[in-house]
Amino acid sequence: MIKVAIHGANGKLGSRIVSMIEKSNDLSFVGAVNNEVIPECDVVVDVTSDKGITSLIPRLSGEKLIVGTTGILPLNELKKYTEKSTVYVVPNFSEGIQMLYPILEDIISRIDKNWKVEIEETHHTEKKDIPSGTAKRLAEVFKDTDVKIASKREGGVIGIHKIAFITEYEKIEITHEAFSRDLYASGCLKMIRDIVKEPNGYFSF
Repeated sequence: MIKVAIHGANGKLGSRIVSMIEKSNDLSFVGAVNNEVIPECDVVVDVTSDKGITSLIPRLSGEKLIVGTTGILPLNELKKYTEKSTVYVVPNFSEGIQMLYPILEDIISRIDKNWKVEIEETHHTEKKDIPSGTAKRLAEVFKDTDVKIASKREGGVIGIHKIAFITEYEKIEITHEAFSRDLYASGCLKMIRDIVKEPNGYFSF
């Protein structure tokens, strides 16, 4: 059994991750991470905030770390922690979002400078980071290309990301829409199973 502790276990996503772990046959939820105690575990999943992950890192002692938090992350501290263990930084646990990266890379290899790239992301009104961490990660795929990101906040929208390739004469648009937060919890469990197999290092998804 892979023993998992959750930092942010009582939050919207954290509670769903806990529920799915408890229904699995190969994972064990050993407890929530609080301000003082990290339960003995193989993997710590952080789904709190940029301040939350910053306060967590000094208290870790070799556990594998999955960061599902977005915002301004303490990247230097996270990379230094790889001297002790493995770090996954995952702005979006969705398997569909992971599938988008190679698709976008293939399109990039085929277009020239006449194509403009635009990303539009829509989330619920409670989401704090603008633009979303996922939109920023998608934009990174385009490297030297100037990418325009537009952000919308509407009602209870879970998450919609649209990537558009536009010229004077045509437009290609790829859309990913999340219907349930269980999507992210399911993807997180996959990441937990993967990270225990990895050597020390920093991985961004």
